[in-house]
Amino acid sequence: FSRLTKRSFWRLFAAAWERSVTVSNIKSAFSSPGIFPLEPEKVLKSIKAKTPSPQNSDNDLKRKTPGSVRGVRRLAKEIHKEQAVHTAKMGEIIRACGKLAIQNEILKHENTGLRAALVGEKKKRKRGRGMGLFDKERPGEAQFFSPEKVAAVRQRAEEIEIERRLKKSLAEEKRIQQTREKEEKARAKTEKAREREEKKQAKIAERE
Repeated sequence: FSRLTKRSFWRLFAAAWERSVTVSNIKSAFSSPGIFPLEPEKVLKSIKAKTPSPQNSDNDLKRKTPGSVRGVRRLAKEIHKEQAVHTAKMGEIIRACGKLAIQNEILKHENTGLRAALVGEKKKRKRGRGMGLFDKERPGEAQFFSPEKVAAVRQRAEEIEIERRLKKSLAEEKRIQQTREKEEKARAKTEKAREREEKKQAKIAERE
């Protein structure tokens, strides 16, 4: 057939179906693998995995059986060199794993510290200052405050904050001024010492 139509396919399929799908073939399909009647040995034998045959390395395939003492010695040296190379590479792998483990521990420690610092910073930001509106003598009662009272308390809090900043600024200026005075005194002391030394050297020069 150069072209298979639906009509031709059905005619061929019907003939193949009638020849293959028979009672004997169906029974054989179940009895051969031991499904029915049940034969566990056949079932296990059909699904038992085959043991893979060991594969030789390229070097083993290339090597030939030595026919002399010199050849045996050369083969022994080659095998010893290969083992030394593998041992060195294994040592490098072990050292690399050790370095990675140390780096991992350091990163864990840094991560833990950063998380703790972040949690502490969030707690500090969430923690606000009280406005002092609640009456501590009536903790269990509902307390309501007028907008005017809240505004007055907020204004007072702002004034207190401004006073605190002003005091801090004055204290900083005072500290800077004291530092400058100390530097001036030290400079004057150094200058006087230099003048005394110059006078002393001048007197010594006059005597000579």
